[in-house]
Amino acid sequence: MQNRTMGILAVAVIGASLAMAQEPGQKMSPELKVLNRFVGEWEETVVQNPAAWTPQQTTITAAGTRKWILDGHMIENKGVW
Repeated sequence: MQNRTMGILAVAVIGASLAMAQEPGQKMSPELKVLNRFVGEWEETVVQNPAAWTPQQTTITAAGTRKWILDGHMIENKGVW
């Protein structure tokens, strides 16, 4: 269960790092346009190698959808892990 939680946390941190703000009504800034490559349908696999807290290798798979929300202010990540 701890490994699954760590994987979900890793995906949440990545999703949170994609959230960037801009002024309402403005065109999308060049910095936000770069993030368009993360928008869409995704299938992901995370492999956690053995370490002190995780003695066995574990693999987590995820299927998700990322889309712009809040008038282009944030990317929402929804999925099943």
